[in-house]
Amino acid sequence: MSSSSTVFSSSDSEGINLFISTLSTMAQENASQIPRPIIRRIQINRDREAGHDLLMRHYFGPEPLYNETLFKRRFRMQRPLFERIVNDLEVADTYFQLRWDARGKRGFTPLKKCTSAIRQLAYGSTADLMDDYLQIQ
Repeated sequence: MSSSSTVFSSSDSEGINLFISTLSTMAQENASQIPRPIIRRIQINRDREAGHDLLMRHYFGPEPLYNETLFKRRFRMQRPLFERIVNDLEVADTYFQLRWDARGKRGFTPLKKCTSAIRQLAYGSTADLMDDYLQIQ
C-alpha cells in the first residue's frame, strides 16, 4: 500500500460506526422531545377608550369640565395652540398617528400621546406619571 492511501483498521471502523450511531440516536431523541408550551402574556383590559373619553370630557369636548384658565395652567399653553401641535405632530410623525394593534384593537389616540408628551415636558415628570389618568399602560 502506498503511504498516501488511507487505511482504516477494523477498530477504527467500529469507532466511526459507534460515533455515527450515537449521533443518530441523539438526533432522534432531540426530535422526539415535546416542545415546551408557549407562555402567553396576560391581557389586561385597561379601557383605552374610556381614557380618551375622559380626556375629551375634561379638556377638549364641546363643553369641557375645565375652563381655558385651568387648561392653560395644566398644559402651560392655550388650547388652540395645543390642538395645533397635536395636528402638526400627527401629520409629521407616524408615532402620533392612530393605529390598530395586531389584535385589531385601536391604539392610543394622537391626543392622548401628545397630552402625555407635552405634560411630561411641561412638568419635567416621568413617562409613567400620566399612565393612570390617561390609561396608557
